[in-house]
Amino acid sequence: MFGFTTIVRGGGVQPTFKIFCKADENFCLTVRDGDAVLAPADFNDEHQHWYKDKRFGTFVKDEEGKHAFSLINKATNLAVQHFGGPFHPVKLVRFDLDSFDSTLMWTLSNNLGKDGFGFIRTLNDISLKLAAFHGDHGVTVKLSDSCNGDSHHWKILPWRDEAYMVGEHSMRLYCKADERFSVTVRNGTVCLAPTNPDDERQHWVEDTRYGDTIKDEDGYPAFALINRATGEAIKRTSEESPIINQDKTAREDVSTSKGEDASG
Repeated sequence: MFGFTTIVRGGGVQPTFKIFCKADENFCLTVRDGDAVLAPADFNDEHQHWYKDKRFGTFVKDEEGKHAFSLINKATNLAVQHFGGPFHPVKLVRFDLDSFDSTLMWTLSNNLGKDGFGFIRTLNDISLKLAAFHGDHGVTVKLSDSCNGDSHHWKILPWRDEAYMVGEHSMRLYCKADERFSVTVRNGTVCLAPTNPDDERQHWVEDTRYGDTIKDEDGYPAFALINRATGEAIKRTSEESPIINQDKTAREDVSTSKGEDASG
């Protein structure tokens, strides 16, 4: 990835996300009495809306190269903080936009399966993950060093479709034949050109909004590739060369999917 992010200041609108685990997808992470807990999903409850602050993700990555981010509650401006080891509850602390705090940094693992769930890990120790635990006061969120159980598998999804594209890292696309070249747009045609991070036509955004419902024959989620400079999507045609298409609605000819990594 090129790793560019968009941080909205001065009254701009940022997308908000819901955070839930595979154990019960009808419950979302929220803030209750200053604690991070799970509660029945409710779009109208702003305590269940979270911002992903990815400003430091361009430079700060975990040992697997995953971009770091912070999770900030919309209603309270409290950020999820990790401290201690396994079975320590996460803390919620006041978020300072102008300072860097590694204890507020999390990363997201690769998908653990075809359903799109993954681990939410601490930046400095990816063996420590978020997990949901039943207790006397409901379902609380703690750190765990286990990999077992649906309570350790999470998704961070937008409450609204615009979040699939706003503020996301742009990516570069290239093939193994020559990794020095990247996919770009020239005169309305998709082609390869020498990699240049300053060329916005080589920056692509992955639109995943339909991936939960549209999958390929192997079960992998579909996505569209949108050029950052032009706002146009790559369209599949019967010709040898792909072309650019402006219509980015849910259509099969602008959707693709990713299989497992090919070794070689």
